[in-house]
Amino acid sequence: MHNALAARSKRLYRVLGVLRDRKPHSTMEIQRMALVCAVGTCVSELRACGYQIACHREGDAWWYTLTSEPEEKGRAKERAAR
Repeated sequence: MHNALAARSKRLYRVLGVLRDRKPHSTMEIQRMALVCAVGTCVSELRACGYQIACHREGDAWWYTLTSEPEEKGRAKERAAR
């Protein structure tokens, strides 16, 4: 799988915009707010970019929480790739 860089992907940037409040968000909530379909794929790509995202299940719903972001050096590298 080829992962997109968060800084280059509008789709991943929208998902980050939802998760950056560091509160839990359900799959459906992320889909609605970030206008994406495959939340699990987006989370996987963000993790490959160095974002730490916790995931847990409550009943039939999956919840995602951003716990940490990549080092500033990594974000500078992403910005340079634009």
